[in-house]
Amino acid sequence: VHAATTVLASFMSGLALGSVAAGRLAPRLRRPLLWFGGAEFLIAAAALATQPALRQITDLYVTAHPWLAGSAGAVTAARFVAAWAVLLVPTALMGASLPLVLKSSLGAGSAVGSRFAALYASNTAGAIAGTLLVGFVLIERVGIAASFQIAAAANAFVAIAALGLDRIMGPALEHAGIDGRTAPSRTPLTSDERLILAVFGLSGFAALALEIVWFRMLVQYLAAT
Repeated sequence: VHAATTVLASFMSGLALGSVAAGRLAPRLRRPLLWFGGAEFLIAAAALATQPALRQITDLYVTAHPWLAGSAGAVTAARFVAAWAVLLVPTALMGASLPLVLKSSLGAGSAVGSRFAALYASNTAGAIAGTLLVGFVLIERVGIAASFQIAAAANAFVAIAALGLDRIMGPALEHAGIDGRTAPSRTPLTSDERLILAVFGLSGFAALALEIVWFRMLVQYLAAT
């Protein structure tokens, strides 16, 4: 349960940081799909580097463990820092990807709501499919190393597709008169908007808390592999 909690917290914090950073950067970009393609290439590189990074972090953890073993809090903190160090770069890039796509011509137009919904639904459906495929098929049949390589190849394919779309659709933003050198002015959030954001935060808190509760329940009946 501690391991699942650590990885989940590390993963989601990386996604949040990447989303915030990309959300602030995206309004200044003239070619957001180009940046999206670059982010996908970097995610592919991070996938290939994950196993060596995990080995290095494991060696450091084993070396430090004798000094930490007397404190459960110190051990938990060390695990979180180790997991976060490995996951920060790829998860931040993953978090940055959706804001970049939404800023591109794929998210432009009058039907912003429906386009956002379609992009978000596609992103989530892909995440579900990847989780099921890797968890139930690939790791068992081809192993972890090959699964990383397949994931990296998929990210590289997405990156190439994004760069191709940028060549075709990139000028659309320029024709729309969007200047990437200056960001649009920010308006302060209203009290209603702050309330909505707070509700979103509580919703996410409850959902992730339930995930850990379910995990704690399931390990009573299933092997903790």
